[in-house]
Amino acid sequence: MPRLFNKREKETLVVTESHVDYRQATQEMDTSQRVIIYCLGALNKPVESEMDIQRILFLSMMELPKIFDDVLTFQKCKKGPYSKRIDEDVAIMRNCGYITGAEFSLSEEGYKVYNEIEKRIKDPLKSTILENKEFVSGFSEDELLTFIYVAFSEYIENSELLDKIESNRVKNAVSLLEKEKITVSKAANIAGMNYFDFERLLKSQKIKWK
Repeated sequence: MPRLFNKREKETLVVTESHVDYRQATQEMDTSQRVIIYCLGALNKPVESEMDIQRILFLSMMELPKIFDDVLTFQKCKKGPYSKRIDEDVAIMRNCGYITGAEFSLSEEGYKVYNEIEKRIKDPLKSTILENKEFVSGFSEDELLTFIYVAFSEYIENSELLDKIESNRVKNAVSLLEKEKITVSKAANIAGMNYFDFERLLKSQKIKWK
């Protein structure tokens, strides 16, 4: 098994001549690394892109700021909220052999680590990551970023995609509603319309939402 050190000079693997102690390996990980492994293993399905990992953990952090305090920090970047630490930790976990494939699946060893983490992770962190992973699933990048910019407008600063998001926000709001990701009142808010005008738009497009 490989022995790797992260930039914070902490071993992420505990190696003996015959086996890896996955329980000890989990304990030696940074909190952010454990959260990433749990995020990838949750619901037993891969995450499609590293950007989706960023979005899942961003939404979780915004719901649980006290739990994520000193674990992850997100900056206002050109393509939305971004955490450099997630990039670094994903690279570490991939080099360890825990993450594999273009869709960010866990390897067999990755699932052994995940199983150790899953035994110990508690609510509300556990349920929040599960809910946000399910929520993000099936979004297009435009749809997800539209949702984030409306819900967390403080992260619009420095965005290079704002004009595109603004021009497509009604279309994206309708799409999110059709995917049953949000309520009609939330969709109206995302579209930048009052509730009754948005209802009339839905009726004109023969879109059912009730």
